[in-house]
Amino acid sequence: MFSLRKTVKNKYLKKLTPFLLGITNKIITINVFIFVFSYPYTFLVFIKNIKIFMFFNAFSYVNSTLL
Repeated sequence: MFSLRKTVKNKYLKKLTPFLLGITNKIITINVFIFVFSYPYTFLVFIKNIKIFMFFNAFSYVNSTLL
C-alpha cells in the first residue's frame, strides 16, 4: 500500500516540477524586465522573488533526489 502511494506521489512530483520551474522562469523574466525600467523601487521586489526562485530550485532538487 505504501509503495503504491509513493509511486503516485513520484508521478505527481515529476509532472509538477517542470511546471514550477516554468513559473519561476516567467517570474525572473518579468522581474528583469521591470528591473530594467524602474530601478530603485523594484529592486526589493526583485530580491524577494529571487528568494522565491531559490526556494523553488531547492524544491526541485529535493524532488530529483527523491525520484
